[in-house]
Formats: sequence, C-alpha cells, structure tokens
Amino acid sequence: MTPFERQTEGVTNQQIMLRIGEATQELIQKSHECQLMVQDYRNCLDPEEREVLRPVAAEALGERRTINKQLQALADLLETQFGISA
Repeated sequence: MTPFERQTEGVTNQQIMLRIGEATQELIQKSHECQLMVQDYRNCLDPEEREVLRPVAAEALGERRTINKQLQALADLLETQFGISA
C-alpha cells in the first residue's frame, strides 16, 4: 500500500468513526425520549389519559427495541472493521 493509499484509508476511517459516533449519540437520545414516554405512561394514574398514552407507550417500546438492534449493529461494525469492542 502506498503512502497516499494509507493516508486516504486513514481519512476514510476517521470519517466512518465520526459518523458512527454521531449516529450513536442520536440513537441514545431517541432511546432516552422513548424511555420518558414509557415512564409517563407508567406514572399516569388517570384511566382515560392512560388509555390515550397506551399506544404511544407501545410504539415507544417498539422503537427502543429497534434502537437497541441498531446500536448492536454499530457495535458489531466497530468490532469487525476496526477491532474495537466493549
């Protein structure tokens, strides 16, 4: 591999790592928001309001599951491509 190719690969890897970091932060923020929605549902004492919040809470739980899978995929990518594991 030539020095130019090594440099190009290094820059590309930096960009990939930056994007993975940004995606991870976004996913964690979304997961936190979903968690707050579920907590609102669980803390709700009014039966009518609770009934309104039920589908929102169910959707939030589903979204959290999806987010967890996406975070796992990012972790797998880091491990396979860069040898980084937690």
